[in-house]
Amino acid sequence: MMSKPHKHTTKIHVKAFIVTLLGRLSSSNGLWRICASISDGTGYLDVELSDEVLTGLLGFSVAEKGALKRDPARRGELDTGMMRCQQELVDMCCVMTIEVEAEGRKAVVTKAQPVDEKVLQELEQRVACLRSLRANQVERLNQDPAMHVDSLLCANEAGYDGGVREEGERSNP
Repeated sequence: MMSKPHKHTTKIHVKAFIVTLLGRLSSSNGLWRICASISDGTGYLDVELSDEVLTGLLGFSVAEKGALKRDPARRGELDTGMMRCQQELVDMCCVMTIEVEAEGRKAVVTKAQPVDEKVLQELEQRVACLRSLRANQVERLNQDPAMHVDSLLCANEAGYDGGVREEGERSNP
């Protein structure tokens, strides 16, 4: 009996914003769905927003939408949720948890958390750590010009952990 190969999923945390919605909000098999292009300021990535994220923005699931649509007294909740979701997507700049499968399928945003004071401080500390690391690398290169730049770039100094949060998870500065 042959075993199925394990799907390797990489989970990353990125402070990013939505650049462009790549389609309309839709539902399929009882799940919300929309694709978008996001950016962290250094590059772009096409993602799909998960049903969990979209349900949180809308305030109701696909199944609940049907009930809201049929009840004239609650129709306003449906309209309000749709408008709120649209505005939240346009204004979205947050820490996104993104899961990417090794097979190269589209990345999926599984969580969207607001940037609070704690997250902002963590990001600032990581940027300061990276700057310190880079300054140390430049100083070492100036002291020994024969040193290969590649070896400096791979250095793990100043306590920099490469953004590792948990095993298999990375985040960007």
